[in-house]
Amino acid sequence: MGNSAFAAVEAENAPAVRAAVAELDPGDGPGTVIGEAKGYRWPYAALLNGCYAHSLDFDDTNRRQTGHPGAPVISAALAEAERTGANGRAFLEALAIGYEVSCRVGAAVGPTSYDRGFHLTSTSGASVGTCCSTTRAMGSWCSCPTPER
Repeated sequence: MGNSAFAAVEAENAPAVRAAVAELDPGDGPGTVIGEAKGYRWPYAALLNGCYAHSLDFDDTNRRQTGHPGAPVISAALAEAERTGANGRAFLEALAIGYEVSCRVGAAVGPTSYDRGFHLTSTSGASVGTCCSTTRAMGSWCSCPTPER
């Protein structure tokens, strides 16, 4: 989490992303964006935190996933935990679940996805990993089928 927070604070503040968010969401909201005093609506807080965390490409890397699970997973879990008032335990569980799922899906898909034009940070992290992390931050568990069920 430290790498993503550092990268977010030191980010160039992605002017193009900031302009797009200002156009889409000109109002204030309750969502925290690291390094900013202004609040944003929840989806845009998650988007900006994720963009800032990944903008310097200094974020974490998982070798098996060949991606960066932290930028999407942490930013989505942070926004959802803040929105729902989740406690610290639920937030840490959300991070663990999001990381685990993101890295396992990325490892299963493999690095050849880059040859097909897909970046595993977005395909396994921003889609599947964030889904599972936000589900946990809301107080639920991902319920994936297992051989026992």
